[in-house]
Amino acid sequence: MASVHCYNCKKNTKNNKFCSLKCMHIFFKKNKIGFYKLKNKSLGGKKCFELHSKTFITRGKKVGKLKSPAGGIASQKTLKDKQLGPFYNPKIQRKIQQNISKNKGSYIFKNVGYDTKAEMEFAMNIYYQIEELKLWKNYQFIIGRKRIDFYIEKFKCFIEYHPYCRNGTHADYYKNRRKILNDGGFKDFNLLVIK
Repeated sequence: MASVHCYNCKKNTKNNKFCSLKCMHIFFKKNKIGFYKLKNKSLGGKKCFELHSKTFITRGKKVGKLKSPAGGIASQKTLKDKQLGPFYNPKIQRKIQQNISKNKGSYIFKNVGYDTKAEMEFAMNIYYQIEELKLWKNYQFIIGRKRIDFYIEKFKCFIEYHPYCRNGTHADYYKNRRKILNDGGFKDFNLLVIK
């Protein structure tokens, strides 16, 4: 079996591109790959880290005021109450979503990134046959904290393409999306969920 050289430190490895996780992160950071190419990567991270260092129990030692065996539940409650970090602050969420959508995947059409090739092809069909797609206007349409894949103004129709249904059925996903639209003031608009 031939040995492979680590991309970062050039040491011999067995069928791996990197000899360790540390080497992989150094290489990614140096070449601005993945997480390291995003502009706002530490937008909520710094505040979260400061909170963790004050309120978490780290490696069995009590660091802050929260009392929890692992610190996880109590610190998440604090993050939620104070709206810190990307999971609980809608402003940070929106900035991160915009940044990720601009730098998304390798499937790019008209300077917009798509999750999958199938979604990009679907967007191309809408673009050439119905109307031009613009990010945040009719692609990745934002309603509150949620996003709907496509909005076709001409037909007053929202389209959710290849939904990720980890828990529940296709019908459950439709009901969930329908509720988001109804709560957002779009009761009279059609919803099409394509799986």
